[in-house]
Amino acid sequence: MGGALVVIGACLPWLTLFSGMQQYSGLVDTHGQILFAGGVLAMIWSAGIRRTDQRGMRWVTMLMGLTLLGINLWLMSNPSPGLLVSFLGIFLLIVGPVIGLVHGGGGR
Repeated sequence: MGGALVVIGACLPWLTLFSGMQQYSGLVDTHGQILFAGGVLAMIWSAGIRRTDQRGMRWVTMLMGLTLLGINLWLMSNPSPGLLVSFLGIFLLIVGPVIGLVHGGGGR
């Protein structure tokens, strides 16, 4: 779910001009494309976690979420709907694996 929110947030408007008449999504910028790609990878990895339930996959997903969080926080000087939705998705990418690791989920 977190990866899907990151992808949706990258597609939503990040910049509006002329009282919202012109809108630009995050996909017009390299940073938005990185967030989009990270969201897609997170969806693929989370499917792998469900299938294999490996502890290493949880760590990789959590570290990727932290990396995306750094990018998103750097961009949040001018909050927009797309960045806020991406932030929520990144939060879920970090919290989900942490909960799984704390509760002892994930085989070796």
